This record gives sequence, structure tokens and C-alpha cells, in this order.
Amino acid sequence: MHRLSPLDAGFLIAETRETPMHVGGLYLFRLPEGADETEFLGGLMDVLRSPTEWRRPFGHRLKLNPLGAAAYWEPDERLDVDYHVRHSA
Repeated sequence: MHRLSPLDAGFLIAETRETPMHVGGLYLFRLPEGADETEFLGGLMDVLRSPTEWRRPFGHRLKLNPLGAAAYWEPDERLDVDYHVRHSA
């Protein structure tokens, strides 16, 4: 169990339906010279599917305490990497 940092807690407090505070990312990569595309992408996805490769907060979800205590990060055992990481070319 890992408590939210003050920065994360500030974003959580500031977020409303009208002003979402979450962010997304788009990363563009080039295939390494001489690499086989299918083999390289398969290996990359194998690494990303490994839970040891994820660092907080990625691979974790926010857990709100029903008693009003501080929220914390817990590992998300149901994380679907294939949903979040896509190859589009």
C-alpha cells in the first residue's frame, strides 16, 4: 500500500466532472535498424505485460478508503496492457 503523494492528492482534490485532471500520452517510436518488426514488437509487448516493468502509478489503481482516510495506490491485477498499448502504422 502506497499513499498518494501531495501532488497526486492535489490533482485528485481539484478534479471535477467539468475539469478532469488526468492526462494521456502518445509515444512515437522507430524500429531499430535491422530489427524484424514482428519479433521486436512481440518482445516489447512481452516486457510491457510483465508486472515487474510497471512503476507506480502505472500498473496501479487508486483505492479510496470508505472511512474517509487517505487514498492510496494498489496494484491493478486486472490491468490489460493490450488495451492501453497499441501499434498503429
